[in-house]
Amino acid sequence: MEETLPKSRPIYNLSELDKWDSTADEFWQTFARSLPLANRPERSTLEREEFADNWKKIPGKVLVCHDMAGGYNEDCSVQGEAVGEKYNLQYWQYLDYFVYFSHHRVTIPPVTWINAAHKNGVPVLGTFITEWEEGAQETSKLLKNAEFYANQLADVAACYGFDGWLLNIENVFLNLEEDTEHMISFIRILTEQMHKKVPNSKVIWYDSVTVEGLLAWQNRLNLLNLPFFDVCDGIFLNYTWGRLYPKVSSLAAGENRKFDVFAGIDVHGRNTFGGGMFDTYKALHVIADASISAAIFAPAWTYENFQVFRSLSNRMLLLEISNLLPTLIKALGLNFLYMERLFTRVVG
Repeated sequence: MEETLPKSRPIYNLSELDKWDSTADEFWQTFARSLPLANRPERSTLEREEFADNWKKIPGKVLVCHDMAGGYNEDCSVQGEAVGEKYNLQYWQYLDYFVYFSHHRVTIPPVTWINAAHKNGVPVLGTFITEWEEGAQETSKLLKNAEFYANQLADVAACYGFDGWLLNIENVFLNLEEDTEHMISFIRILTEQMHKKVPNSKVIWYDSVTVEGLLAWQNRLNLLNLPFFDVCDGIFLNYTWGRLYPKVSSLAAGENRKFDVFAGIDVHGRNTFGGGMFDTYKALHVIADASISAAIFAPAWTYENFQVFRSLSNRMLLLEISNLLPTLIKALGLNFLYMERLFTRVVG
């Protein structure tokens, strides 16, 4: 009988989540991360001096949402796999969060990604998603027992060693306003339990369903999604926003929470501002000017569409950094000579 090597995998539906228990998962210790989240060093005294009066300014954050070929490909092999060139992120130093995305109900990030991110001090989020008619039924079931499912998801994250959840509810509520109240309660409980069980964890809401219970992407922070944002750690805005929307979102969030708003950019370019692909930096310009954060969706576009993905990934990063330099210097009050040295060291 051929031995099956362990692979990271998702939880496919709520019925499976009902039964999930770390003691019942034969391979959970194999799937669980082996590396703790590394502490990132504080900036040096020299850097503090170069920032001068602008040191207290908090720059926006960068989130990468990894969506590639449905997820759980060669990256799910816990012990590695004899595949040629695999997709990988080479520039962890620019990231604040990494989300592993798939269309399965509960996406548990593969241990390979957790280890790579944690080694570089980057928290990893899994994804909880419901979609369309089947998703509406599952959402209704979830909200009838919100506290139980919130605790289950928090336990899953604590067990497998990752740092939070992206909540992506892309279906209508069957009971509209009643379900809205229950969803807000679910998000609040999940966020509280995550903070309790996984220190420094994050729960981020995706801009999709509104407080009216309708599936209507807002592409900005407003009264239709603000109540969800208020009870969690952040919001990932849909990626079809217009030029003024990031600034509108910044004002809606307020000074204390504007960097908890992540404006989405689809690298595939599907109705995204600036066109995505090698023009992804155009959207980043607008986001930086608005003083909010960025969520870059599916940067593995280079891997999925080109054979020489490594050089193309480098090219995309080069374009983004070189085109963003003046904006970053202006927004963060950075010393130009310092940024020039940093740029040369990173991509030179």
